[in-house]
Parts: sequence; C-alpha cells; structure tokens
Amino acid sequence: MSTSITANSTRWIHTDPLSALWSMSDNVPVNDVTIGPDHKTVIVLDHSPDFATSSNFKIDIPLKDSTTGQMRVVSQVEKTLWTCAVESAFEFHRIVDEIYPDGVRLMRFVISDFVGRFLTPNWGTQLISLDQLLKSFASCGVPDAKADLSSCSIINGISIAVEAISELTELQKKQSDLNSGFKYFGKCSKRGESSMKEHSDEKQLESKELFDVVDDKSKTDLRNKRFADRVKRLSLKMKFARQKMYELTVENGIKKTFPNTGSIVVFTSLKSDEDIAMLTKHITEDIISRNKIVKALDGDKNFAPITHVQVYFIIIYPVTDDNKDKIYLPTAKPLTKLNEYVSCSVVCAEAGPSLRPVLHGVILKHFDLVSTTVTSIPMKEEAQQGQSVNYDVEVFHPRRSHYFLQRYGLVGPGSKLRVTVNPGDYETVKLAWTTPSAKNRWNQFPRCISALPISPASVNGRPSVCLTSFLLSGRNVMLEVLKHNVHLPRDVTPNVNQKLISHLLMCHAGRIYIHTVHIGNHPVLDDRKLLTNAVLPKPSAPLRVADFASFMKETRLVISQETDVSPASVDDESVYNEQARKQLLRLTRYWPSRLNEAFIYNIPKKFDPLLTLIRRSELSTNDVNKCRECIYSLMAYKDSKEPLTLKTIDCLKFKNPLSRDEQFRYACDELLNHLHNYVNHSARHLEVFNMFLQISGLDRATHVSVQDVSVRTMQLPSSSSSVSTVRSQSPVDTTQPKSRSMSPVIKKPRKSIYTWGPNEKLNLYDYYLERYQKEHLTKWKDFVGRVKAGNKPAILYPNLDLNKASSKGDAESV
Repeated sequence: MSTSITANSTRWIHTDPLSALWSMSDNVPVNDVTIGPDHKTVIVLDHSPDFATSSNFKIDIPLKDSTTGQMRVVSQVEKTLWTCAVESAFEFHRIVDEIYPDGVRLMRFVISDFVGRFLTPNWGTQLISLDQLLKSFASCGVPDAKADLSSCSIINGISIAVEAISELTELQKKQSDLNSGFKYFGKCSKRGESSMKEHSDEKQLESKELFDVVDDKSKTDLRNKRFADRVKRLSLKMKFARQKMYELTVENGIKKTFPNTGSIVVFTSLKSDEDIAMLTKHITEDIISRNKIVKALDGDKNFAPITHVQVYFIIIYPVTDDNKDKIYLPTAKPLTKLNEYVSCSVVCAEAGPSLRPVLHGVILKHFDLVSTTVTSIPMKEEAQQGQSVNYDVEVFHPRRSHYFLQRYGLVGPGSKLRVTVNPGDYETVKLAWTTPSAKNRWNQFPRCISALPISPASVNGRPSVCLTSFLLSGRNVMLEVLKHNVHLPRDVTPNVNQKLISHLLMCHAGRIYIHTVHIGNHPVLDDRKLLTNAVLPKPSAPLRVADFASFMKETRLVISQETDVSPASVDDESVYNEQARKQLLRLTRYWPSRLNEAFIYNIPKKFDPLLTLIRRSELSTNDVNKCRECIYSLMAYKDSKEPLTLKTIDCLKFKNPLSRDEQFRYACDELLNHLHNYVNHSARHLEVFNMFLQISGLDRATHVSVQDVSVRTMQLPSSSSSVSTVRSQSPVDTTQPKSRSMSPVIKKPRKSIYTWGPNEKLNLYDYYLERYQKEHLTKWKDFVGRVKAGNKPAILYPNLDLNKASSKGDAESV
C-alpha cells in the first residue's frame, strides 16, 4: 500500500509526495498529500524458544583448492529460525535504505519474548544505520532454547508496536503545521476583517500600479527592482496569516486532523488460523485503548489517534523433506481489511532459499515497489577463459518508473515482458541489456523524466556485484524493450538506433539510479503544430563551422609565462592587448564566413598542407618542404586537362563550376589570400608565401603588401581627445628615433575615485583607455639627459674618458 494522493493530483506521477512534503517550504500548505501506512513500519521479531530451533537449512562453505584451482566444499553451517528472521529484518532495512535514502520511510525494530523491547528508541528523521542495527541485535543475543515457553509471547512486542504507531514523526508534525486552519479560514475570515481590508487595499493599489506601467519601460524596470522586496513582504504576510489562522482554529475549537496510519511486520511461528484471529483481535483492542489514552492527552503534538494499521504475519518454519503434513501452518491470505482499524496479511515461508523471494513479495507490495530484471548481461567466466555467459540481474525501484510502460500497454495482461516470480508471488518486467558505446552516451537522452534509486534483489550474487561495480565506475547501461516480446503502439517508435530504450541505469554520488526515458510522442517537443509554426533561422549557405572552431583556437587568449622578466623591462598590459588584436586582424584579412563565398574550403583535402600547416605559429624545415610539394602538385593542374574536382561546387564566383580554368584561377587567388593571413607569423611563413608567388607566377601580376597590420587607436570624444593626442604624438616619437633607452620609466599609478551619474551610459573601452592614459602618459617625464641634449643624441656617460681606459688596458696586457 503506497502513500495515497488525490485523484486529481497528477504532479506526483514522477515525484515521491512524501519527499516533496519533507522538502516543502514552511509557508506553503500541501493539501493533496496523505501520509500512508508505508511511512511508519514496525518490525517485530519473535525471540521465544521456538526460534532457537534449527531451520534444517545448511550453508556450504567453499574453499579454493591450491593444487587443482577448483572450489570445493570444506564444511557446512546450519541456521536457526532466529538467524533467518534477523536476516529478513536486515533485508527490509537494506532495501528501504537504498531506495528511500531521504528518510521518508521510517522503521523501528522490536524483539518480543517475556517482554517487548525496542532496538530503536524513536522514529527520528533517518533510518538507523546497519552497524547500529547489528550492534543492537548482537546485544540482545540469541533465543534461549531452555527458557519457559509459556512466559514468552509475541503479544508483548505487538503491544509496544501499537504504541509506536501512535507517536507522530517529524514529517507528520510538519504536515499538521503546514495545513493548520487553511480548510476553515473562510468561516473565520470575519474576525480578521480589518487585516483583510488592508490586504485588499494593497492589492488594488498594486493592480492600479501594474495597469499604469504596462507601456512605461522605466517604471517596469523599477518595478522589477522591487520584486525581491515584494516577495519578502509576501512571505511575511503568509507567515502572519498562517499564525492568525492557527489562533482562530484554536479559539473556535476547530482542529484539522490527518490520518495516522502505520504497518506492523511480525516474524513468528504461529500454528493455526485461530492464533492469527486471536492476535488481530488483540491488536484491535490495543488500538482502541491507545486512542482513548491519546485523546486524553489533548494538546500533545507528539501523539495522534491511530486511524488504521496494516499487519503482515510472516510465518517462518523449518525446511522439510516433503513432510509438510507434520507441520501445522495457518492459511496464507493477501492483505484483507478485517475491521475499521486493522488489515491483515498472512505469508508462510520456508527457512531456506525460498525465504528471500517471499520476503521480497511482501516488501514490494508494502512500499509500492516494482521489479525489473536486466537480461542478457554478458559476463566472462573464470572456469572457461575467453568465453562469456549471459546473466540476469533483478533490481527493485519505485513503481512510477514503469509509468510509460503501463501507459502504452507494454506491460499489460498477456505481455511477454511480465514474468511471475515463484516463490514470491510478484511480477518482474524483463528489459534487455544494451551495450553502451561512445555514440550512446547518457547525455544523449534529454527526455529523461525521473531518476529513482534502485536496490538489487541479490546483493551478494556475482552477477549483481559485477553490474553494480560496472555502474559505480561511471558507466551507464541502457535497457531495451525487445520488439519481439511486445506489440508496439502507433505512437511508440524506436528512439536509439532502431531500438526502443525505455530506461537508463547510471550512478550519481555513489548511488545507482534508474532513469525513465520518455517514449512515445512528447506533448511539447513533438507538438506538430508548435514545430510547424516555429520560425527558425535558415542560413542561405552552409557556414564554415569547422574552420571557425580552428580560428577560435588560433585566437584564444592565454596568460603570459614570462615570470623571470624584470619589472623595469616589461611594458604595460597594452602590449599584450595589442598583440592579441594584431593576431585577430592578421587572420581576418581574408576570412569568408560561408562556403559559397570561396572555393578552396569546399575541398580542403586538395590543399591540406597549405591550409593546415600554415596555421602553426612556427614552421619547421620539414613543414616548408611539405608546402613546397603541395604547391608543385597544384601547379601540375595548370597544364592538365582535368579540373581540380568533378563535383559541382556551389560558389558565387563561378560562372561554370566545372571549368578547369576558373577552378585553377580562383584556387590560386584564394590560396594566396589564405597564405597572406600568416605572412607575418615568422620568416618561414614569409618564405612559403614568396615561394607560392614565384612557383605560381603570380609575382609578376599581383602586388600584395607583406606589411604587418596596425592597431588603430580610437579617438575619445571631448575630454579624452587631448589625452589620445598625447599618446599618438609623444615627444619621443617626434624628436628621437626609437631605441631602448628612450622608453619611458613606468611609474606607479595613483588611485583615483570615479563616480557616475544616474542612468549614465558608459563605454568600458573608452573609460579604461582614458584611465590608462591619465595614469601613465600624462604624468610621464622624459629622461633628463635626453632633455638637455635636445635634438642631438644624448651621451650616456659624459665624464667618461675612453683614452685613459684604453691606455690602462694596454699597460695591463704588457
């Protein structure tokens, strides 16, 4: 039995309502979520002498033989019924903890012998860890086979389990606080007439303001700036209204109640239907008695009357050798409502290999889970090297993951995807393993609706361990609906390489999730009316996307690695900016953006060395030789009768696309322009450019300048124009030739404070350029020696007598 929701609520199809309620804001009421009996589960284990008996099920202990390398059984160990019951409780805990890690499904454990004892003190907000649970069971010990059987009863544990269900969890308290008074607020609104009138006036004022500023952009921007303040005020009003409504409900004796339900799972060894009837009657009496006590504690928010309890009796009996007549067992029956307070289910399980699937059937029905079996998993065998065998792995997950399979009838009655698991009396859906590849990555599935945690049915089985290890390593597995097992509806078509992929297994943060892939027509993405009316840009010709990616790599900005250069010799950051701008201007001297604007970029393999090698920042001798060979092979087409390509190229320059003369002429012109972009990179780039001119004969008819590009300085308006003039016409540039000694001394700029007026528009480039010029160029002073020298060269050491230095050197040499 799952958490129930209202019939009209469709937002919980792919979301757990209890998880949504737990993470809900404190000011938002939730009226369509009802906390079901799977939220609180109490597991009661029989600790009487009956469970100290042997289960007659032996476990083989294998050991690898060092001589033969084969596994052989060295010993056998028998289990008791108590061990089987404890393992079953651990299985409950493991599956719930893996599928609901957020703590919205809580469990408490009770052992019952001569008294009932809790192993978990309270509900809390999370499940108890497995280590703590192991320590708790170890502290209570195994049942005493010699104890008095008449003094031990399972009723002791069931009674305190009923008391535990009457306690409210933190989630139930939150639901009660969120919805206090909202149902009856309309009846009591007269008492808050003054406050509501104020709210109405504010609402009218806001609506009038909204009407006035519809067409006024400035007011609209101002209203958007005040949006955060309005949200804050609305939140405070909501909180105040909720407190006011709660006070009104308390004053008028109005109390909105929510159903308080829970479940009790009892592991015991009853013998007859009369024992079951006696226990259910006792549970009903305990609930009625407990409700009277809770009602007497009016005002205590930690307790609530019990609405209904689901009881599961799991009868564990020893393994028999076809002598079932000697063991008396109650009649197995599904979950049936007995009265207003109790629903009962009886399951009988043999304490052997069949115990686990029977237990899984109870868990799936109680927590509204389903089973999916991943079939045809290829795995290598140790015994048979080089061979692989296909295995199946069963996993559990919430039912809503099969929503689309049920919606399109793929797992309906008679479907070959559904297989009944016996023993266990539950169904599993078989989906085939699809080998993942680099082309089928997880990000190729943009239509994943939900991601839900899974739990393997056999956690220690070798196939399960291999599958989980494969997924935890970062891989993913696609699950396919085999076409020969189902009849696909018209709306469902293959979505990946002629395969119908319905789910995807992948790991997130150490947990494995099953992703539900949307199959069939999507209501938005596949809306034909929307697609036909969509106005999408359609380029008139294909763009040079691949070449643009290479162009971006050539012009990317990197941090300079020159860390050993002294600050005195380092120019300011404008040098690096100028280099970057020069690189960009060089490469865009000739760069057509569309393929129909040029010829050579449509057949790049024909001119491959010239188009690719020339893009390198430095060319080796081998690179130059390859370019020479490409040029000579291209010139061979000049005297040939065959064109460069027989394909019809869509080029605006061509009158006849198959004309050999046109192809060769335009190819040479475009290659010359392409090489000209890189002519200033290095001397070898210039060598390749001149080589192409000479071999092609274009040097006699074409005059292309190899001068480098220049970065023009933008002239700033008004106040910044004079500063730009200072930079473009410095005293050094006008009076002296450029030299290293004539570089200005870098001074530390002084801090300045810049203010802007309201709504002032600012050009960042002009601003930073003007700021730089004010801080550096306007305060720069020329070298003193250069100022004294005037137009003549400045003498660096005017008092140095070179004649004395030379005579002294001659004396030392003698």
